[in-house]
Amino acid sequence: MMMVLFQRKIIYMGYIPPGSRTEILDDGDPDMRGLVKEDVAIESQNGVTLRGYLFKRRQTTISAQTPRKAIVVYFQGNVGSPIHRLPLFRKLLTHPLLDAQHPTTLEILAVPPRSFGRSTNQPPTQRGILRDYTAVTQYASHQAKTTDAAVIWMGHSLGASVATVLLDHEPPNTRCDALIFENGFASIPEMVRALYPSKWVPYHYLGRLALDIWDARGVFERGALGKVPVLFVSSDDDELVPPAMMHGLYEAARSRDASGEGGRLSRGVTWVGVKGGLHDFAWKKEAWGKSVVRFVKDVADTRKEEHG
Repeated sequence: MMMVLFQRKIIYMGYIPPGSRTEILDDGDPDMRGLVKEDVAIESQNGVTLRGYLFKRRQTTISAQTPRKAIVVYFQGNVGSPIHRLPLFRKLLTHPLLDAQHPTTLEILAVPPRSFGRSTNQPPTQRGILRDYTAVTQYASHQAKTTDAAVIWMGHSLGASVATVLLDHEPPNTRCDALIFENGFASIPEMVRALYPSKWVPYHYLGRLALDIWDARGVFERGALGKVPVLFVSSDDDELVPPAMMHGLYEAARSRDASGEGGRLSRGVTWVGVKGGLHDFAWKKEAWGKSVVRFVKDVADTRKEEHG
């Protein structure tokens, strides 16, 4: 009964680790070497203010070529704040492939929803979080207009499912040129069954009582994402989300793409398995960085070719 009553406290854990709600990023942090940040504040609905950061690489050289541009909107998992993802952001922003062939200027917008980081501490719900990320993606789309940058939504764990469901809602005044779905789950009910697989354990059935569903599988099975390319990134040794669940989502998206139903993903669905990767630490593997950066560069190249 307690798990049902306090389910949102279990799903949305912005209070872990202790201090996550008040921590401020210091420019002297070792992971900020070579990076610059801008503090970002975005107004959501019902008096909610979202506070996060826009990260960029510090420019030390000037390229002879006009670089492609991309903004990654980061949808975080269910624990902590953007500061805890700084090593991941650093790996992307300083990756040498960004300067290869067609140079790409990359920015990462990491603004958490209500009850995470320094955003307003209002009780989180699926509806509220969708409203918050609508405001964040609208902000990113407005920023991208001035530079004609590609806009890529990147979600990890719960954030991957949030990004997928938000895309299905087609929020106004937003643009998403591609989606990166990293170690996400099919839905809250499916995740509960995966954590408690035995039908003889009462917890197995708690998913039926979930208040927030985050039904990513339904979105992929309906082919609801239009022509948005999707990169699935799955840790082979994920200790939380079963790799088989991730692969099932990939197959659902790929089958709709192949059938052409629903205008599905005309530019393709791509799978990357990260050997030895764990749920939160796929970014430590070389294959992760190469695959994500190449995908970002491909999306930025396509944006440049189509829109000059």
